[in-house]
Amino acid sequence: MRSLFKPLAFFLAPYRWNVVGISALFLLLSIIDLFGVGLIAPFVAIILNPEAVSGEFLGITLPDWLLGGQFGVWLAAGIVLAFVLKGISGVFVQWLILGFVTRFRAAQIKTLMDGYLGQPYQFFLTRNSSTLIQTILVNSKIFSDDLLLPLFRMLAELAVVLVLTCLLLSIAPGFFIALIACMMIAGIIYVQVIARRTKRAGERVTTAQEQLVRGVTQGIGGIKEIRTLGVEVGFSDYVANAGVRLGVNQRQFYTFSVIPKYLMEVVAVGFVVSLVGFYLATNRDPAELLPVIATFAVAGLRLMPAFSQTFSSLNSISYSKFASDQLYEDLKAFGGSKAPFKTVTERGEPPPEFREIRLSDAAFTYNGSDAEAAPFGPVSLNIRKGAIVGLIGPSGAGKTTLANLILGLLQPSQGSIEVVRDDGGVLAPETARSLFAYIPQEQFLLDDSIEKNITLDWSGAPADTERLQRALDLADFQRVLSKMPEGLATSSGERGARLSGGERQRLSIARALYHNRQVLVMDEVTSALDEETERGIVAAFERLRDEGLTLIMIAHRHSTLRICDTILRMESGQVVQTGSFEQMLVDPRDPENAQGHS
Repeated sequence: MRSLFKPLAFFLAPYRWNVVGISALFLLLSIIDLFGVGLIAPFVAIILNPEAVSGEFLGITLPDWLLGGQFGVWLAAGIVLAFVLKGISGVFVQWLILGFVTRFRAAQIKTLMDGYLGQPYQFFLTRNSSTLIQTILVNSKIFSDDLLLPLFRMLAELAVVLVLTCLLLSIAPGFFIALIACMMIAGIIYVQVIARRTKRAGERVTTAQEQLVRGVTQGIGGIKEIRTLGVEVGFSDYVANAGVRLGVNQRQFYTFSVIPKYLMEVVAVGFVVSLVGFYLATNRDPAELLPVIATFAVAGLRLMPAFSQTFSSLNSISYSKFASDQLYEDLKAFGGSKAPFKTVTERGEPPPEFREIRLSDAAFTYNGSDAEAAPFGPVSLNIRKGAIVGLIGPSGAGKTTLANLILGLLQPSQGSIEVVRDDGGVLAPETARSLFAYIPQEQFLLDDSIEKNITLDWSGAPADTERLQRALDLADFQRVLSKMPEGLATSSGERGARLSGGERQRLSIARALYHNRQVLVMDEVTSALDEETERGIVAAFERLRDEGLTLIMIAHRHSTLRICDTILRMESGQVVQTGSFEQMLVDPRDPENAQGHS
């Protein structure tokens, strides 16, 4: 429990008053419990001896209308009323707790999504996406359902134990201490034997769930390659084995969770039987025996589930520790608040003006280590507004790193990358970011309508019709829409399965234009297209140049590069040659160009 204090304090700090309010309700419930159980002994005593009520009860002078049997009736009514109020209040408090826990989980999921989406791009180069999905969907649920909810329930039961302790100590302190000692001994044995195994089961469950997420996402996501290579069985077995490990460890946890209930039942029943045996063996007066037995029996009915819930909660908390620690480490890294998204250009707002993109001795090393990847740079160059720049070179030459640096996804380890305004000033990085769009070879597409794929707007607000029309025209996507009966409402299918390669590229271009991006960085966008489709895409590029857009293209197909104003050849993280298409075409170091390929 000590190791959970920091995570709990971190998670619950923004909700401290909610916790205080819920704790106050726990205390109120326990007082109602105390009232109901406390009336049991005098009620039984009056039933056994009605004459015991003679004008005064527990030091209180009673009115005449309460004397005799009437007082027993009112006590019975008070007991019933107390338990009815306790039941209604208990349901209400559980409703409040569940509402708080579910809202808390939703808030944590939002914070995780904000935090992950706000991380530097290099973060995603070192973290497995399955781990992130596991943390968002599974670990947050484990924390709320298996730690936070049991913790609140345990606090509620401990409040009941506290007030009933005071009551039973006042009635029969010796017997009560003996009862508590028996329950505590049973609980200690349970914790020592079971808790460690439960913690290990929790670790194995979290690991198995992560493997399940990874196996399912990769198996379904790569179905085309998996099916053609005939390796379905391997992926299926991987997921099945993870499922078996998950089931085995969850069964162990849930089995351990029900043990406290039956353990406390044995202790409580054994104690009451022992208590009766003690009174009989010592020839005590039955009138003295029954009120005590009745009070202990009713209190035991409350203490037994209270202790059972307490130990089950401790078991659940131990089970959830591994997942909670993972959740805590990530949320702590985000500072406990949502990421400060730096979106500058809002809907319909014109993009900022600029003159050129300037790299000054920009260099970058992945993870700060030469061993991780070949270092990039230093590189110095200027890319003027409206230019079309091509990047060529062998794999690993640094083309993608240069593109990521220009996009702002990576930050140079030395030197600078600046977007220069017309007046010679420099745009702030947050403002400059609103100029760029990235169009990869494999496009990111939603399983949603064409319109939603272009706008990427989840607010439900209508699209800007004028901007959407312009984007469709410039990307030459209207011709594609004319063949779709549902038009913009047509679903693209999962990962654009219902669109051809050229149609997916045009959709990505339309998306960038709809969002007012002025610099398009394109990575091998025509490499998988046939010649006719490529010519259509290149024609769209020329229309974009006429609109004043800046294009930066990574390409190996020289036919795509013919429209470039400048081509940069890269090798080992350096720009080794710069020139026009004609100049680069006759360069002897490029066999394809030397042979006149197009």
